[in-house]
Amino acid sequence: MQNDTPFDQSCSDQVSIPCLTHSSDGLQSQSKIQPIPIIRKSLPNSSNIRARLRVNAYKNFSKISAAGPQTLQVLQKIKESSSLKMTYKFEFDPYFCDESCLTELNIVLKKIKTIKQLSLIIRRLNHFNELNNIKAISLTLSKLLRLRKLRIELPSTSNIAEIHIFTIYKSLKKCFTLTSLEWIIVESPLLSGEYFQIFLLLMKRLQKLESYKDYMTIKNGIPNAEYYFNCAKLDDLPKIPQLKNLDVMYSASKEWSNMGEHGDLANEFLAQFLSNHTGLESYKLKLIKTPFQSQDMLILSKCFVSLIHLRHFDIEFLNCGIGDLELAIFVYSLSQIPQLKYVRFKIIQFKD
Repeated sequence: MQNDTPFDQSCSDQVSIPCLTHSSDGLQSQSKIQPIPIIRKSLPNSSNIRARLRVNAYKNFSKISAAGPQTLQVLQKIKESSSLKMTYKFEFDPYFCDESCLTELNIVLKKIKTIKQLSLIIRRLNHFNELNNIKAISLTLSKLLRLRKLRIELPSTSNIAEIHIFTIYKSLKKCFTLTSLEWIIVESPLLSGEYFQIFLLLMKRLQKLESYKDYMTIKNGIPNAEYYFNCAKLDDLPKIPQLKNLDVMYSASKEWSNMGEHGDLANEFLAQFLSNHTGLESYKLKLIKTPFQSQDMLILSKCFVSLIHLRHFDIEFLNCGIGDLELAIFVYSLSQIPQLKYVRFKIIQFKD
């Protein structure tokens, strides 16, 4: 039996020694497990990959997904792992779980400090006093120095109150490195004027933001636009020149929005908000059961003309009372925006 030939031994005709000046792909280490590149996107979601998370090796994950019925087990394995070194993407979605898993999530986020892309879907709270977990997670988010893209979704707020939403939203103003933010609330409780104030402060802080998505549906009550008039002035609206993509969806579930004494000031603020972002290239707007009249269309049309970099325009009205006059104004405004490359205009109007 022959022993392995060391690299410093003289070379013979039968033994081929790799040259250090060439690629070292052919070198196989005998003492370390070589990293296995993950190519297919389905592999990080495989239960086999998750089961090997505690193996003693050098682990650099491009993505870790803690989702589904095994969310708690995945988080516990990450907590116990001593070899986890680097993770760029992390997803949290405890669907089909009886527990909120927020306690384990907070520990994991503190351990993985190299996250660049983070997706958090908070489906439930174990009890109302779980506010401490919400505060701890929010504080951890503000300390992720490499975080660039963040997606937070509350798909069901059956036991989530306004204070929980405010706690998460306030923490985002310290995430200065964000370039992409998605904020989605389904069946939100009726929020007070403080929410709008927090939004203004957040937009002023996130000066590196290039893409912003805001989806909100109101569960109960009739939203009133009066607090826009009382809370802010048009001159105080934030300006983010780097913002290129803006995606907004708003729905007043079951009821129509209240216009208030000063008209629908929400649309006026929206128009001024858009005008401040001079670098905007893509804009998507979807309104559901929200009144939109001809004067509102005129205000937005003037705003679009001033956006010289606007290329992608997508607008959708679902049961918003759009008539022939509003449609004519929109079509005319398109002729005043020659820089547009893509236009999508959709109207679905229910009639009794």
